[in-house]
Amino acid sequence: MMSAAKQPACFYGYEEYGFVLYKVDGSDYQNILDEDSIYQRILKFYYTANQMGLIDPDSANQKYMDVFSKCARGDILFSYWPWLGKSAYNTIENRENGKGFMLVPIEDLQILFNGCNPMGRTNTIIAIGSGAKDPERLAAFIDWLYSPEGIYANSAQPVSGTAGPEGLTWEMTDRGPVLTDFGVRALSGENVNVPKEWGGGTWTTGCSDLNFNSVALIDEDPNGYPYFYTLWDSYQFLENTKLDVAWRENMQSDTSLNYLLEHNQYLVCPGITYQAAAENSEYATLRSQCSSVIVDYSWKMVFARDEETFYALQKEMRTSADSLGYEQVLQEDMKNAKIQTQIREQAIEAEQAAD
Repeated sequence: MMSAAKQPACFYGYEEYGFVLYKVDGSDYQNILDEDSIYQRILKFYYTANQMGLIDPDSANQKYMDVFSKCARGDILFSYWPWLGKSAYNTIENRENGKGFMLVPIEDLQILFNGCNPMGRTNTIIAIGSGAKDPERLAAFIDWLYSPEGIYANSAQPVSGTAGPEGLTWEMTDRGPVLTDFGVRALSGENVNVPKEWGGGTWTTGCSDLNFNSVALIDEDPNGYPYFYTLWDSYQFLENTKLDVAWRENMQSDTSLNYLLEHNQYLVCPGITYQAAAENSEYATLRSQCSSVIVDYSWKMVFARDEETFYALQKEMRTSADSLGYEQVLQEDMKNAKIQTQIREQAIEAEQAAD
């Protein structure tokens, strides 16, 4: 489906499984092509926003760095993800001026939290190919990714990552880990220059593009501190800019997470190891064809010239997808989504029994 139309569903506790959006507490399962599905309502929301001039006309075609640059300039009103809006725009300078991306909750928000899987992350793996020319070197690199040094370096990014290399962006003190002046600037989104002894160049150029976290960043390093630097006690003292203070005063809470917990505006999706059997080539082809139709028509609906055209395109989308075998794939997705929920319920029961 169109990712931008799926993301707001997460604000209400919905997860995706193929062509199904389902609430992770098992209370609702939706075919995304149903007229009253949350997916179709979000498309209508975007259509209305576009009629008001609030949707970027480049949305359907721009790349990640295009959006990132617009966020950095303050040209974007709203960001789904902290690692996009906050990391691009929430520099110390902007925050001191009272500007930045911060949580603004919806009244009926039930934001989706993905829980950690006790058996490890199963939807993303790292492996060595059978044709690798130097498998020993690759194995050594993977080992490094799981070392404290590798975790800190590979997952370094503003807002939702690690702090980066010790000695450059942070140092250990008698009161625990503390960001250096360079680290404060780099991790607030400034494109700072790296000292020559660390290789030179800019901080953003040096950050790892390998989108793979070897551990959950709330795990603790050998010194007993979370890899996720925003959880350090020392970091809390850095959040005293004009923006941070104003947000806390208005929200009457000290952090976004605590606000959600205090107002019970979240649903936790337990981590499990379930993985459906691989699709055969027929189903994979049907899924690919239907997905192309749905994504293409979703964007057309957002930019429809009027409401009549919006609903005409909606009807065409359903007709086209159905003609390509959508129902066959949907039935499998619905079955697997329900199995996934059952396994999550079993995991919760097992955890409660263990307690």
